Amino acid sequence: MNLKKVRKAGAAQEMQKVTKLAIGKPGGIDPETDNYEQRVVVHCLACRKNLDLTHPKIQPLVDSVLLAESAHMESAVAEWEQEIKACEHTLGLDQGSASKVAAHMKNAKCGKCDLSSNLWLCMTCGHLGCGRKNYDGSGGNGHGLEHFEQNPTHCVNIKLGTITPEGKASIFCYACDDDVLDPDLNRHLAVLGISLAGQVKTEKSMTEMNLEANLSLTLSKVLEEGKELIPLFGKYNTGMQNLGNTCYMNAVM
Repeated sequence: MNLKKVRKAGAAQEMQKVTKLAIGKPGGIDPETDNYEQRVVVHCLACRKNLDLTHPKIQPLVDSVLLAESAHMESAVAEWEQEIKACEHTLGLDQGSASKVAAHMKNAKCGKCDLSSNLWLCMTCGHLGCGRKNYDGSGGNGHGLEHFEQNPTHCVNIKLGTITPEGKASIFCYACDDDVLDPDLNRHLAVLGISLAGQVKTEKSMTEMNLEANLSLTLSKVLEEGKELIPLFGKYNTGMQNLGNTCYMNAVM
């Protein structure tokens, strides 16, 4: 049995806008669009001919394959759904050493360099540090991470400019090495002298940045489409350059 997806005549060339890191979810990536039709061919290798799909013995087998969804596929799709939860460090946040920082937020910059964007505020003490450097050289100088390495209990940080009056923000826990949720964000910000109601979103959240990065990373750029490539092999010439969250692909290759 052979399955092939063929673009329908007159189908839209542009993909729908993706607004969520999910597959098959509202606003997420939908691999089964109306722009394609699925063609099925059942071939007998012994007889060397294609079989009739409407045959009473063939049709049930074809239908069972088309409708089947393996446990592996179900788990693979579920892994793409980004679910942010509270961690032990946000639930037990100790702000005994916190200082008021609201007065310094207007012209805020990193405490170790002159960067004024991609700033992360330590929820424990109020220290302001820039984010980590991205694979393409953008981002920051990693002074927020450096602060955590010098103070291991100061692990919960919030990205300035992503806080909204509704209580949404990009919060990262260096100890858990993951995006987290702070269910008591309003009170924790108040300790730092920051009013949640007066916040205005001025920077993209990490989720928004991840979505844009995934949408802009096209295969044509990776494969250097249109260029004549010279085959190379050996040290420093074999493998793939990390493109951001592609280490698992590099490991397989």
